[in-house]
Amino acid sequence: MEGLARAALGEATLIENLKPETALQMQIVFLGKLLQDRDHSEAQLEAFITDVELTAADYL
Repeated sequence: MEGLARAALGEATLIENLKPETALQMQIVFLGKLLQDRDHSEAQLEAFITDVELTAADYL
């Protein structure tokens, strides 16, 4: 998990050999934990999802 977070911050060499399926699973767990640790309202979750979708669209 630490390698994935550090790669997101610019150390991409840490995950060069990571299978895409494994990275996706780790990202889902990471995201779930981040969301679980917060008490978001429905509107905040909707705004978060919209932001994630827009960010993902920029990279795809």
